[in-house]
Amino acid sequence: MFGKKKNSFNYELDAVNANAVLQNVFTANHQQPNTIPFDKLVLRQPVDEHKFTRSIRLVAALLILTLLLPMAVIPATRALAPKEIVLVSDEVQGEILRLGFTGDGLQYENAYIYTSTHGVEYAVAYNPDTKTIDFPYHDGETMNIYIRSREGSLVHFLLIPEDTQ
Repeated sequence: MFGKKKNSFNYELDAVNANAVLQNVFTANHQQPNTIPFDKLVLRQPVDEHKFTRSIRLVAALLILTLLLPMAVIPATRALAPKEIVLVSDEVQGEILRLGFTGDGLQYENAYIYTSTHGVEYAVAYNPDTKTIDFPYHDGETMNIYIRSREGSLVHFLLIPEDTQ
């Protein structure tokens, strides 16, 4: 009742006669003749402007999201990156090698050394407050020092005695 009134007439016209009528309309209005086959014109549907606009906006939003997503992932991976661990001091006191570090996240309790004659030896003592680790020291031996960080990276230091270089 309140909507659009539907046309109650049903027109029947075959494609050949409809194409002829269309060409006559173009000729009567001094226009170029139609070059698109009439059956193709009949198959075309009018574009729903709201659906088209919504589709374009959705595609634009997805494109922007695709372009911005790496910016959200990169800072998260930087936060997970291992912190820089630097050896700042080393001293030998008798049979003990004391190493001092800067940086956070060291697993002091899992630090160990490897020598060719003594194999794997774990830290004798460690102090997280002063960031120092004490290892057994074997004079004249090359020592591989391994310290794991809380992020999972493994820091490797190589101690080579001066007389073997």
